[in-house]
Amino acid sequence: MNGISPRYQMSIVQNINDNLEAMAKQLYDYWFVQFDFPNEEGKPYKSSGGKMVWNEILKREIPEGWRDGCFSDIANITMGQSPDGSSYNEDGEGEIFYQGSTDFGIRFPSVRMYTTAPTRFAKQGDILMSVRAPVGAVNIANTDCCIGRGLSAINSKIGSMTYIYFVIHYLKVRFDSLNSAGTTFGSITKDDLYGLPIVIPSTDVIKMYESISKPIFDKQMNIGQEIENLTKQRDNLLPLLMNGQVSVNYHLSVLEVAVNIGKFSYFIGLFLPSACRFEVDSPSSIFDGRGIRLPHFVFSGHLASQCWYSFAVSCIGQWTSMQV
Repeated sequence: MNGISPRYQMSIVQNINDNLEAMAKQLYDYWFVQFDFPNEEGKPYKSSGGKMVWNEILKREIPEGWRDGCFSDIANITMGQSPDGSSYNEDGEGEIFYQGSTDFGIRFPSVRMYTTAPTRFAKQGDILMSVRAPVGAVNIANTDCCIGRGLSAINSKIGSMTYIYFVIHYLKVRFDSLNSAGTTFGSITKDDLYGLPIVIPSTDVIKMYESISKPIFDKQMNIGQEIENLTKQRDNLLPLLMNGQVSVNYHLSVLEVAVNIGKFSYFIGLFLPSACRFEVDSPSSIFDGRGIRLPHFVFSGHLASQCWYSFAVSCIGQWTSMQV
Protein backbone atom coordinates (compact mmCIF):
# COMPACT_ATOMS: atom_id res chain seq x y z
CA MET A 1 0.00 0.00 0.00
CA ASN A 2 2.97 2.33 -0.54
CA GLY A 3 1.78 5.65 -1.91
CA ILE A 4 -1.67 5.45 -0.34
CA SER A 5 -2.00 7.78 2.61
CA PRO A 6 -2.41 6.45 6.18
CA ARG A 7 -5.73 8.32 6.29
CA TYR A 8 -7.23 6.21 3.49
CA GLN A 9 -5.66 3.00 4.76
CA MET A 10 -7.12 3.62 8.23
CA SER A 11 -10.53 4.36 6.72
CA ILE A 12 -10.48 1.10 4.78
CA VAL A 13 -9.30 -1.15 7.59
CA GLN A 14 -11.65 0.45 10.13
CA ASN A 15 -14.57 -0.13 7.78
CA ILE A 16 -13.58 -3.78 7.38
CA ASN A 17 -13.17 -4.16 11.14
CA ASP A 18 -16.62 -2.69 11.82
CA ASN A 19 -18.23 -5.09 9.35
CA LEU A 20 -16.41 -8.11 10.73
CA GLU A 21 -17.49 -7.10 14.25
CA ALA A 22 -21.11 -6.74 13.15
CA MET A 23 -21.00 -10.08 11.37
CA ALA A 24 -19.55 -11.90 14.39
CA LYS A 25 -22.12 -10.31 16.70
CA GLN A 26 -24.91 -11.34 14.36
CA LEU A 27 -23.66 -14.93 14.31
CA TYR A 28 -23.50 -14.99 18.13
CA ASP A 29 -27.01 -13.57 18.32
CA TYR A 30 -28.41 -16.21 15.94
CA TRP A 31 -26.79 -19.10 17.79
CA PHE A 32 -26.85 -18.14 21.47
CA VAL A 33 -29.64 -15.59 21.85
CA GLN A 34 -32.18 -16.78 19.26
CA PHE A 35 -30.94 -20.41 19.60
CA ASP A 36 -30.84 -20.95 15.84
CA PHE A 37 -27.49 -22.73 15.73
CA PRO A 38 -27.29 -25.52 13.12
CA ASN A 39 -28.91 -28.79 14.17
CA GLU A 40 -27.79 -32.24 12.97
CA GLU A 41 -29.34 -31.52 9.56
CA GLY A 42 -27.74 -28.07 9.31
CA LYS A 43 -31.08 -26.32 9.90
CA PRO A 44 -31.74 -23.55 12.48
CA TYR A 45 -32.37 -25.38 15.76
CA LYS A 46 -35.24 -23.45 17.34
CA SER A 47 -36.89 -22.32 14.10
CA SER A 48 -36.92 -25.94 12.92
CA GLY A 49 -38.70 -27.20 16.03
CA GLY A 50 -35.71 -28.08 18.20
CA LYS A 51 -36.71 -29.04 21.73
CA MET A 52 -36.64 -26.21 24.28
CA VAL A 53 -36.84 -26.76 28.04
CA TRP A 54 -37.76 -24.32 30.79
CA ASN A 55 -34.91 -23.32 33.11
CA GLU A 56 -36.15 -22.14 36.48
CA ILE A 57 -32.96 -20.29 37.43
CA LEU A 58 -32.71 -18.34 34.18
CA LYS A 59 -36.52 -17.96 33.94
CA ARG A 60 -36.51 -18.81 30.25
CA GLU A 61 -36.48 -21.70 27.81
CA ILE A 62 -33.12 -22.98 26.62
CA PRO A 63 -32.18 -25.75 24.16
CA GLU A 64 -32.26 -29.30 25.47
CA GLY A 65 -28.79 -30.32 26.66
CA TRP A 66 -27.78 -26.77 27.59
CA ARG A 67 -27.61 -25.65 31.21
CA ASP A 68 -27.51 -22.62 33.45
CA GLY A 69 -24.33 -21.50 35.12
CA CYS A 70 -22.36 -18.44 36.14
CA PHE A 71 -19.68 -16.49 34.32
CA SER A 72 -16.85 -18.05 36.36
CA ASP A 73 -17.89 -21.50 35.06
CA ILE A 74 -16.67 -20.59 31.57
CA ALA A 75 -13.99 -17.95 32.24
CA ASN A 76 -10.83 -17.50 34.25
CA ILE A 77 -11.05 -14.04 35.82
CA THR A 78 -8.28 -11.96 37.39
CA MET A 79 -9.37 -8.76 39.11
CA GLY A 80 -6.87 -5.93 38.80
CA GLN A 81 -5.05 -4.32 41.72
CA SER A 82 -3.25 -1.01 41.49
CA PRO A 83 0.45 -0.96 42.48
CA ASP A 84 1.91 1.65 44.79
CA GLY A 85 1.73 5.04 43.11
CA SER A 86 5.43 5.68 43.67
CA SER A 87 6.23 2.86 41.23
CA TYR A 88 4.50 4.55 38.28
CA ASN A 89 6.66 5.99 35.50
CA GLU A 90 6.53 6.93 31.82
CA ASP A 91 10.15 5.97 31.13
CA GLY A 92 9.58 2.31 30.24
CA GLU A 93 10.88 0.96 33.54
CA GLY A 94 9.21 -2.25 34.72
CA GLU A 95 5.94 -3.69 33.38
CA ILE A 96 3.40 -2.03 31.11
CA PHE A 97 0.56 -0.86 33.35
CA TYR A 98 -3.08 -0.26 32.42
CA GLN A 99 -5.19 1.40 35.10
CA GLY A 100 -8.62 1.31 33.45
CA SER A 101 -10.67 1.87 30.31
CA THR A 102 -9.15 5.33 29.79
CA ASP A 103 -6.20 3.43 28.30
CA PHE A 104 -8.42 1.59 25.79
CA GLY A 105 -8.09 1.99 22.05
CA ILE A 106 -10.11 0.56 19.16
CA ARG A 107 -8.84 -2.97 19.77
CA PHE A 108 -5.76 -2.70 21.98
CA PRO A 109 -4.95 -0.38 24.90
CA SER A 110 -2.45 2.45 24.50
CA VAL A 111 0.75 2.25 26.54
CA ARG A 112 1.03 5.35 28.72
CA MET A 113 2.36 4.10 32.03
CA TYR A 114 4.75 1.54 33.52
CA THR A 115 5.20 0.19 37.04
CA THR A 116 8.21 -1.27 38.82
CA ALA A 117 5.99 -2.96 41.42
CA PRO A 118 3.38 -4.96 39.43
CA THR A 119 0.70 -6.78 41.39
CA ARG A 120 -1.90 -8.40 39.09
CA PHE A 121 -1.18 -9.53 35.54
CA ALA A 122 -2.88 -10.10 32.20
CA LYS A 123 -1.33 -12.33 29.56
CA GLN A 124 -1.07 -11.50 25.88
CA GLY A 125 -4.41 -12.36 24.25
CA ASP A 126 -6.46 -11.94 27.44
CA ILE A 127 -9.66 -9.92 27.28
CA LEU A 128 -9.38 -6.76 29.35
CA MET A 129 -12.76 -5.76 30.74
CA SER A 130 -13.54 -2.55 32.57
CA VAL A 131 -15.03 -3.17 36.02
CA ARG A 132 -15.65 0.54 36.65
CA ALA A 133 -17.81 2.86 34.61
CA PRO A 134 -18.25 2.12 31.82
CA VAL A 135 -18.59 -1.43 33.14
CA GLY A 136 -18.14 -4.02 30.38
CA ALA A 137 -15.98 -2.03 27.95
CA VAL A 138 -13.36 -4.37 26.45
CA ASN A 139 -9.96 -4.41 24.77
CA ILE A 140 -7.48 -7.18 24.06
CA ALA A 141 -4.08 -7.32 25.74
CA ASN A 142 -1.54 -7.40 22.89
CA THR A 143 1.32 -8.00 25.34
CA ASP A 144 1.78 -9.20 28.93
CA CYS A 145 0.93 -6.35 31.30
CA CYS A 146 -0.03 -5.29 34.80
CA ILE A 147 -3.66 -4.32 35.39
CA GLY A 148 -5.04 -1.84 37.91
CA ARG A 149 -8.24 -1.93 39.90
CA GLY A 150 -10.31 -0.56 37.03
CA LEU A 151 -9.80 -3.73 34.94
CA SER A 152 -10.16 -7.48 34.98
CA ALA A 153 -8.28 -9.96 32.79
CA ILE A 154 -10.38 -12.76 31.33
CA ASN A 155 -9.60 -15.90 29.35
CA SER A 156 -11.55 -19.01 28.46
CA LYS A 157 -12.06 -22.24 30.41
CA ILE A 158 -14.00 -23.82 27.54
CA GLY A 159 -11.62 -23.47 24.59
CA SER A 160 -13.27 -20.51 22.87
CA MET A 161 -12.08 -16.96 23.46
CA THR A 162 -14.44 -15.68 20.77
CA TYR A 163 -17.44 -17.07 22.66
CA ILE A 164 -16.24 -15.45 25.90
CA TYR A 165 -15.68 -12.15 24.07
CA PHE A 166 -19.28 -11.96 22.90
CA VAL A 167 -20.68 -13.20 26.21
CA ILE A 168 -19.00 -10.12 27.71
CA HIS A 169 -20.49 -7.97 24.95
CA TYR A 170 -24.00 -9.14 25.83
CA LEU A 171 -23.33 -8.71 29.54
CA LYS A 172 -22.41 -5.09 28.73
CA VAL A 173 -25.70 -4.72 26.87
CA ARG A 174 -27.40 -5.90 30.07
CA PHE A 175 -25.47 -3.37 32.17
CA ASP A 176 -26.31 -0.58 29.73
CA SER A 177 -30.00 -1.44 29.76
CA LEU A 178 -30.01 -1.34 33.56
CA ASN A 179 -28.23 2.03 33.44
CA SER A 180 -30.90 3.40 31.11
CA ALA A 181 -33.56 2.17 33.53
CA GLY A 182 -31.99 4.20 36.34
CA THR A 183 -29.80 1.56 38.02
CA THR A 184 -26.27 2.92 37.73
CA PHE A 185 -23.41 0.43 37.56
CA GLY A 186 -20.48 2.57 38.72
CA SER A 187 -18.49 -0.62 39.31
CA ILE A 188 -18.87 -4.37 39.59
CA THR A 189 -17.35 -6.46 42.39
CA LYS A 190 -15.46 -9.71 42.04
CA ASP A 191 -18.33 -11.73 43.50
CA ASP A 192 -20.88 -10.05 41.23
CA LEU A 193 -18.75 -10.66 38.12
CA TYR A 194 -18.02 -14.28 39.01
CA GLY A 195 -21.69 -14.96 39.73
CA LEU A 196 -23.34 -13.41 36.66
CA PRO A 197 -25.95 -15.92 35.43
CA ILE A 198 -25.45 -17.25 31.90
CA VAL A 199 -26.56 -20.02 29.57
CA ILE A 200 -23.87 -22.65 28.99
CA PRO A 201 -24.21 -24.30 25.55
CA SER A 202 -23.30 -27.86 24.73
CA THR A 203 -19.61 -28.51 24.01
CA ASP A 204 -20.17 -29.48 20.37
CA VAL A 205 -21.98 -26.19 19.61
CA ILE A 206 -19.17 -24.16 21.21
CA LYS A 207 -16.58 -26.05 19.15
CA MET A 208 -18.56 -25.45 15.97
CA TYR A 209 -18.92 -21.75 16.78
CA GLU A 210 -15.19 -21.43 17.50
CA SER A 211 -14.27 -23.01 14.16
CA ILE A 212 -16.30 -20.35 12.34
CA SER A 213 -15.73 -17.29 14.51
CA LYS A 214 -12.02 -17.64 15.32
CA PRO A 215 -10.85 -16.78 11.77
CA ILE A 216 -13.00 -13.62 11.97
CA PHE A 217 -11.57 -12.78 15.39
CA ASP A 218 -8.02 -13.37 14.14
CA LYS A 219 -8.62 -11.05 11.17
CA GLN A 220 -9.81 -8.37 13.58
CA MET A 221 -6.63 -8.81 15.61
CA ASN A 222 -4.60 -8.27 12.42
CA ILE A 223 -6.66 -5.20 11.59
CA GLY A 224 -6.21 -3.86 15.12
CA GLN A 225 -2.44 -4.12 14.74
CA GLU A 226 -2.62 -2.48 11.30
CA ILE A 227 -4.62 0.42 12.75
CA GLU A 228 -2.04 0.79 15.53
CA ASN A 229 0.74 1.00 12.92
CA LEU A 230 -1.19 3.46 10.76
CA THR A 231 -1.98 5.63 13.76
CA LYS A 232 1.73 5.86 14.53
CA GLN A 233 2.44 6.79 10.90
CA ARG A 234 -0.21 9.50 11.01
CA ASP A 235 1.05 10.88 14.31
CA ASN A 236 4.62 10.98 12.99
CA LEU A 237 3.61 12.65 9.72
CA LEU A 238 1.25 15.26 11.13
CA PRO A 239 3.91 17.48 12.82
CA LEU A 240 5.99 17.38 9.61
CA LEU A 241 2.98 18.46 7.56
CA MET A 242 2.12 21.21 10.02
CA ASN A 243 5.58 22.80 9.92
CA GLY A 244 5.99 22.40 6.17
CA GLN A 245 8.78 19.81 6.21
CA VAL A 246 6.73 17.54 3.93
CA SER A 247 3.81 18.11 1.57
CA VAL A 248 1.13 15.92 0.02
CA ASN A 249 -0.37 16.32 -3.43
CA TYR A 250 -3.94 15.34 -2.53
CA HIS A 251 -5.26 14.88 -6.06
CA LEU A 252 -2.35 12.68 -7.12
CA SER A 253 -2.69 10.53 -4.00
CA VAL A 254 -6.39 9.99 -4.68
CA LEU A 255 -5.68 9.23 -8.36
CA GLU A 256 -3.19 6.58 -7.32
CA VAL A 257 -5.86 4.95 -5.17
CA ALA A 258 -8.31 5.06 -8.08
CA VAL A 259 -6.03 3.38 -10.62
CA ASN A 260 -4.18 0.94 -8.39
CA ILE A 261 -6.90 -1.64 -7.83
CA GLY A 262 -4.35 -4.42 -7.59
CA LYS A 263 -2.85 -2.97 -4.43
CA PHE A 264 -6.29 -2.43 -2.97
CA SER A 265 -7.37 -6.02 -3.68
CA TYR A 266 -4.22 -7.36 -2.08
CA PHE A 267 -4.68 -5.14 0.97
CA ILE A 268 -8.32 -6.16 1.42
CA GLY A 269 -7.31 -9.80 0.95
CA LEU A 270 -5.09 -9.59 4.02
CA PHE A 271 -8.18 -9.21 6.19
CA LEU A 272 -10.86 -11.28 4.44
CA PRO A 273 -11.81 -14.49 6.24
CA SER A 274 -11.28 -17.68 4.28
CA ALA A 275 -14.99 -18.01 3.45
CA CYS A 276 -14.67 -15.10 1.01
CA ARG A 277 -12.29 -14.36 -1.83
CA PHE A 278 -11.71 -11.16 -3.74
CA GLU A 279 -11.48 -10.87 -7.54
CA VAL A 280 -10.64 -8.00 -9.87
CA ASP A 281 -11.33 -7.78 -13.63
CA SER A 282 -13.34 -10.99 -13.64
CA PRO A 283 -16.10 -11.46 -16.27
CA SER A 284 -18.70 -10.85 -13.57
CA SER A 285 -17.16 -7.61 -12.31
CA ILE A 286 -19.62 -4.77 -12.00
CA PHE A 287 -19.38 -1.36 -13.64
CA ASP A 288 -20.73 1.67 -11.86
CA GLY A 289 -22.42 4.62 -13.57
CA ARG A 290 -19.09 6.26 -14.39
CA GLY A 291 -17.66 3.21 -16.16
CA ILE A 292 -15.34 2.29 -13.29
CA ARG A 293 -14.82 -1.45 -12.93
CA LEU A 294 -15.59 -2.41 -9.35
CA PRO A 295 -13.99 -5.25 -7.39
CA HIS A 296 -16.03 -8.43 -7.28
CA PHE A 297 -16.53 -10.57 -4.17
CA VAL A 298 -17.13 -14.32 -4.40
CA PHE A 299 -18.59 -16.11 -1.39
CA SER A 300 -18.30 -19.72 -0.35
CA GLY A 301 -18.72 -21.89 2.71
CA HIS A 302 -20.99 -21.75 5.73
CA LEU A 303 -21.23 -17.96 5.92
CA ALA A 304 -22.20 -17.30 2.27
CA SER A 305 -25.17 -15.22 3.35
CA GLN A 306 -26.40 -11.69 3.78
CA CYS A 307 -23.62 -11.19 6.35
CA TRP A 308 -20.96 -11.50 3.67
CA TYR A 309 -23.07 -9.59 1.17
CA SER A 310 -23.36 -6.58 3.46
CA PHE A 311 -19.65 -6.83 4.20
CA ALA A 312 -18.82 -6.76 0.49
CA VAL A 313 -21.20 -3.92 -0.31
CA SER A 314 -19.72 -1.82 2.49
CA CYS A 315 -16.14 -2.46 1.34
CA ILE A 316 -17.02 -1.68 -2.27
CA GLY A 317 -18.75 1.47 -1.09
CA GLN A 318 -15.63 2.43 0.82
CA TRP A 319 -13.52 1.88 -2.30
CA THR A 320 -15.80 3.81 -4.67
CA SER A 321 -15.95 6.75 -2.24
CA MET A 322 -12.28 7.28 -3.06
CA GLN A 323 -12.87 7.45 -6.82
CA VAL A 324 -13.61 11.20 -6.88
